[in-house]
Amino acid sequence: MNPLYYENSDIQYDHNDLAYCEKAENQIFNHDFRYANSTGDFPAGWQRSRESKTAAFYWEEENNQFSIKIRNRLFNRLASICQQRSYSVAVCEKQVWEVGALFKAHQQLTATIRVHLTSRSSGRVLYSCLDFLLQPGQDYYCGLLTVPADVEYAYLEVGTREIGTIWISNVVFRRVFPVDRYDSDARGRLNINAVSIVKKIMDPVRVTGDFELKRISRDIVEEVVAGPQVKASGIQDVLNLTTYSFCVLNQSDSAAMARIDLSPNGINWLESVSSNNLVAAGQMMILVPDFFLRYIRLVYWTEGNASTCLSIYFQGQG
Repeated sequence: MNPLYYENSDIQYDHNDLAYCEKAENQIFNHDFRYANSTGDFPAGWQRSRESKTAAFYWEEENNQFSIKIRNRLFNRLASICQQRSYSVAVCEKQVWEVGALFKAHQQLTATIRVHLTSRSSGRVLYSCLDFLLQPGQDYYCGLLTVPADVEYAYLEVGTREIGTIWISNVVFRRVFPVDRYDSDARGRLNINAVSIVKKIMDPVRVTGDFELKRISRDIVEEVVAGPQVKASGIQDVLNLTTYSFCVLNQSDSAAMARIDLSPNGINWLESVSSNNLVAAGQMMILVPDFFLRYIRLVYWTEGNASTCLSIYFQGQG
């Protein structure tokens, strides 16, 4: 019997006691599609999605870089590649993971990364969806995900719901560690048993030559269901962004409440001064924080027992 699939609207995106670290190890097997499966016609550990009849898939190599090319022919139907279940990644409740991929497109196109979350004791599969608006060219897009309760394994599905062609060259799923590099166990708990001492300060080095400055940009969409329970969007680290904002689109018939929360460490949160904004049914609202702190998130809920579908956009540049 095939497992049932549910959209995970109860996932809370919260750092708890963890923070972002770029040097965490990628846990995706054959993340760069370098190794072939037993038949040699597709990368090991990956498979075409169930809806592959609406798309064409190509396994390509150029300049020793391997990629999956997906040409989708039907709008609003996900054409994707998916990790095989036997290559799922072991996860634990409250761990924070970076989810991302190296995409290439020749036109503006929305790419989707779906994280499937499951356990051995239950046939139910939850999933969380991240959408990224790709710009022409090749770039890395990512977001953060907190593992909910009663989940033991995760596997990724990557593709697009729009008509067009995308290339996927690398898929990333790595556990987020504290900013300073500490050792930790499988559940993310810190093992701090030694202190490193800096014995010498290096002399300054003069550097000459030309430098290329790359502009940082971020464009993330979350589709959520708001209800009486207060929930939070994904956490955004805005330390290197100069301007940024949330935009909330209410796509149902019931009003929703939204506010911005700020945090200096991803653990302790406080409400922005301009809080508890009413987003009427069918309306769109832009929310900008009053003050600056490194971490930012959007909190949303409805009054009474109503529920409503929200599209939460986070866009920023630096």
